[in-house]
Amino acid sequence: MNSDVVTTFSALASPIRLAVVQRLAHGPAVSSQLAQLGPVSRPAMSQHLRVLGAADLVHAVPSGRNVWYQLRPGPLSQIAAWADDVLARSAAAPGLRCHHAEPHESRG
Repeated sequence: MNSDVVTTFSALASPIRLAVVQRLAHGPAVSSQLAQLGPVSRPAMSQHLRVLGAADLVHAVPSGRNVWYQLRPGPLSQIAAWADDVLARSAAAPGLRCHHAEPHESRG
């Protein structure tokens, strides 16, 4: 598995970070807006945003006194491609054959 995909999955393993990504799919937001997604302090949200940034899932855009965060689609596209590959291989792979006991013929 590609190390970038592993990094992305690791970043998305937190429910708060997953919620941030889902929220940012609707457009940019500042950290105070993102902190409202769950029981998380602003410093904790900053840490979550650093993790998402390190995984290249979000991009910080300074604007005046605010920093806006927006979603970067690249890592999610890599996960989608990985999932598509896994599903395609699974669909093409041979399956187990179930050997059920054949019913005995009734003698009658």
